[in-house]
Amino acid sequence: MKYVNLEELIKNSFSNYISKGTILGIIHSILRPIAYDSAKALIISRFKNKDDIESLIKRIEYLQNVNMYDLTERSLLKTDDFKSIEFLLVTSARFNIFIAWDYSLRGNNLSKIFFLTNSRLINDCFEIIQERMKIDVREEFYSYRPERRENILLNEVLTNIIDILNKNVLENEFINKEEIQTAKKLEKLDEIKDIAHDIKNQIGVLNLNCAIIEKKQGKSLELKAIQKTAEIMRLQLEEIKNINLEEKTAEIKDIIKSAVEITQENLTKNGNKVDICKDIDEFCFKYPEKKLRSAIVNILENANDVAQDDTFAIDLTRCGKTLNILITNHGSAISEEHKHEIFNSGFTTKEDGWGIGLYMTKKNIESLGGEIKLIDSTDEKTEFLIKVPAKDELTENEIYI
Repeated sequence: MKYVNLEELIKNSFSNYISKGTILGIIHSILRPIAYDSAKALIISRFKNKDDIESLIKRIEYLQNVNMYDLTERSLLKTDDFKSIEFLLVTSARFNIFIAWDYSLRGNNLSKIFFLTNSRLINDCFEIIQERMKIDVREEFYSYRPERRENILLNEVLTNIIDILNKNVLENEFINKEEIQTAKKLEKLDEIKDIAHDIKNQIGVLNLNCAIIEKKQGKSLELKAIQKTAEIMRLQLEEIKNINLEEKTAEIKDIIKSAVEITQENLTKNGNKVDICKDIDEFCFKYPEKKLRSAIVNILENANDVAQDDTFAIDLTRCGKTLNILITNHGSAISEEHKHEIFNSGFTTKEDGWGIGLYMTKKNIESLGGEIKLIDSTDEKTEFLIKVPAKDELTENEIYI
């Protein structure tokens, strides 16, 4: 085999631009099972900035059964021609995966991503990397043989990566408004929607086969995991088909009412309800609908996880050029040690959580020119405050992306 430079391979393989926050979310989805699982693993990485993943990396470094090589350390390299490329390669008895990205292709906050789960292709990338390393880790790398057909953990990792990419599809598509409005981008979007439709049909075939297997052999954990992933993918592909290149704006009163409607069914199951301030109709400020609604929905759903038979409150006030949205619940208090971590990427107190929700909520609010913070959390109440510009209309120079 003829090995090429990793830079050449990546630039020829990337597809679409995504944000730094999205990439961090994907990194957390891959590393978190390693950090909290007892399986042996080999990790080779090149992260130029570890600030947002430092705590996760430290946890992994303390594990005796995980060998981790950081190729930003020149002492590990014979030659360093990776340039601005960053990557993460993980191989273990549970799963193997490879991703790479390069912010220099577009800017400090955007990159395209190269993503592999196919073992043969991962091996090819490993050999490119190994040729440049002083330490030979081939024996360890090739000792892992993940069993893919019944790999629930890999299934969960891929499900969360798909979910992260889906939640950020608007952010990824609206980065450059002028570019996206070109005919070429419109054609590309149509192609994506057609592909999504075709994949959805194949998921229907997959579900049919799962039903046949279940009838013959009964339901198993592995089959249940496949069915769950198929359903999540179906719902997400449906959203892709409904993508519009123009971000719709709506008045804040309608966004809040819509967010409450979306969460109503889950709230009712826990005996919770939402009390919206009576003067909400007096506020007519307009915002990109999906980003702000998504943030409010996330806060309400998190509150619903810790509260029973509670009345959440949403209050609006204007302070100068700022609109304040105060969301209050009376569930379990957030501990002092966690109050400063809840918006960090990857932080979660849930056993099955991935720590992406509040992190992306913060990113969405900041993209609107606002901020979100935890006012306080005690045994009596927990208050989140969202602050966004108080503007009646969006001007051409103030397009939110």
